[in-house]
Amino acid sequence: MNDLMKLCDKLENCSKNEICNKNEIVCTKAVLQSYINGDENKRLKLKVQIEQHEKGIYETMTEILSLVTTVDALAISCISLIVSATNTERGNKPVEVLVIVLIILSIVLVLALIANWRINKFGYRDKWKKYIEVVLEDMEKEKECV
Repeated sequence: MNDLMKLCDKLENCSKNEICNKNEIVCTKAVLQSYINGDENKRLKLKVQIEQHEKGIYETMTEILSLVTTVDALAISCISLIVSATNTERGNKPVEVLVIVLIILSIVLVLALIANWRINKFGYRDKWKKYIEVVLEDMEKEKECV
């Protein structure tokens, strides 16, 4: 876990414990000033890490779920094609096809639930990344004015 994620976790704990009177900016400034402590390299490192993690967890999970759904649709189409091609004299086997389709859809449902849990568990990091970014910009402006 990089420094940015550690700071987001620290800020979330600060917010939960109401140390900074529920003011996210005050909390973020205090934590960042403590972390940076005059070291310009740490500030720049945070800026880079914010750019690296530009895409939030919600967007990432949405992309993964879209990919899984597409693959499942392809698998269901292939299964349907195979069943229809092998249905010559043996008769129709709709129960087998239904079971396979239900298994695939169950896997998609489980993946969607896991993704939803991850979004709820780590979604606060996206929130704190924005605060950190704004406070870093503010710190830059203050430094330029001096």
